[in-house]
Amino acid sequence: SSPFIPEPIKMDPMVVNPPQTAVPQRNLSIVEQVDVILQEMLEENPVGDQKIRLTENATHGVMVWVGQNYYEGIDEVPDEEVKAIIRKAVQRWEKNR
Repeated sequence: SSPFIPEPIKMDPMVVNPPQTAVPQRNLSIVEQVDVILQEMLEENPVGDQKIRLTENATHGVMVWVGQNYYEGIDEVPDEEVKAIIRKAVQRWEKNR
């Protein structure tokens, strides 16, 4: 005997996503907002093949991640090109506030 094959489920093509309960979105911190801008800038102009991220530490300071290394604050980053693009991201954030 042939295997059982269920009938396809018919769905309304106009309903792509069923309504879901809204999940409250938390506001991004300033560091997270600057990181979003930084990631956009890095897509346009990568700094070598380095991954650069900004995160906030427990005392609300900035942690700069360059690859697997992290630095406490922008001034601690040894690479001048990395520091420059982070500062440009900060300036762009200040302009867009």
